[in-house]
Order: sequence, then structure tokens, then C-alpha cells
Amino acid sequence: MRATAFEMIKNIEFLREVERYEDNWDGEGASSFGSDFIQEIIDLISTMRLQPDIGPTGRGSVDFEYGSRKSGNKYLCLEIYEKDRSVHVYWKDIMGNSGHDKIEMGDINGRIQQF
Repeated sequence: MRATAFEMIKNIEFLREVERYEDNWDGEGASSFGSDFIQEIIDLISTMRLQPDIGPTGRGSVDFEYGSRKSGNKYLCLEIYEKDRSVHVYWKDIMGNSGHDKIEMGDINGRIQQF
């Protein structure tokens, strides 16, 4: 499945909004995100065939989500941390098996293709 230009533009616009968040943006003390980190994320999604649902977290990370945890479908979440650029992967397959891995940012597109 290919991403539409609309989906990619929507994600980039959302990330530009996240870039403007100030400290305590979540009301629970979350720090703002650096422009360099947000630009790395934008550069990354610009290479993706399948656009994720994107969400910032109060843990200093940005989530890329595919699928649904609540339905019986497969699910993939890539949580990218600003501090060390580590990527934590949470997944569930259609058989209900689930797991957690840690990968490098350069391996994200390959992991998504496996999904």
C-alpha cells in the first residue's frame, strides 16, 4: 500500500505543530521537542510508503502506529526517543502473539515493510 501525498502532508503539518509545543505541553511536565529531532522524523516519514498514525508522548518520544491494538488485527508501534534516537518496537500479529524489540532508526522502514 502506498501513502497518499495527502497523508504525508497531514503528518508533516502535525509534526510542525508538535515542534511548536512548549514545555509542559501535556499538563504533566513533558519537555518540548527539539527542531532537529522533529526534522529527522519528517525526513523519515518522507521516505515511508505506508504513513503511520503519529503521536507525541510525555516520555520524550514520538509514536508511529499501524493497525489496532483493540481489534483482532495485527498492530505495530515504533516509539522513537529524542534523547538517544533509540526505537522501541511493540507488535502483535494476527495470531495474538506479541512482543517488544529495540532497533536502530535506520531499520524502521524495513520493520514497517515486514508489517
